[in-house]
Amino acid sequence: MIAVYTRVSREEQAVDGLSLDVQLHRCTSLANAQGHDDVTVFSDAGISGKSLSARLAVTELLAKVRAGEVTKVIVYALSRLTRSVADLQTLVKLFNRHNVALCSVTESIDTGTPMGRAMCSMIGVFSELEREVICERVTGALDFRRETGRIYGAVPFGFRRGPDNTLERD
Repeated sequence: MIAVYTRVSREEQAVDGLSLDVQLHRCTSLANAQGHDDVTVFSDAGISGKSLSARLAVTELLAKVRAGEVTKVIVYALSRLTRSVADLQTLVKLFNRHNVALCSVTESIDTGTPMGRAMCSMIGVFSELEREVICERVTGALDFRRETGRIYGAVPFGFRRGPDNTLERD
């Protein structure tokens, strides 16, 4: 079986966006170009890529890999599969143990070669870095809002939203 895995991080992207459709189209196009007409799609919509544990579709995919049912996994980008270097290395080792090739559409990676495995690891480092930088930016913005008295979450009971997103007592 040729498996296609797609993922988006935010629920809004899953409901209103085109990203899942674009990922699916590009991955199935690559599979078709390689002579594979029948693919099985695994998709996690609205779930972060920082961990493998909370994603039902990736869990199902990995079970099929362990059962020997998968020969190739195609992803749009490695960051769609995981944003953790440790998880990526674990996945590549698992795939290698079960003779499963990992292919990325945008990065032109095939882990069936030593160069492909090396490039896969390097791209994984940058995916994890990107996740950490995003987290740092969001934390900094929330800290700034808190320090300047602006609302950074739900309005607490007994308050209302004032001008410039400040809290005012009811």
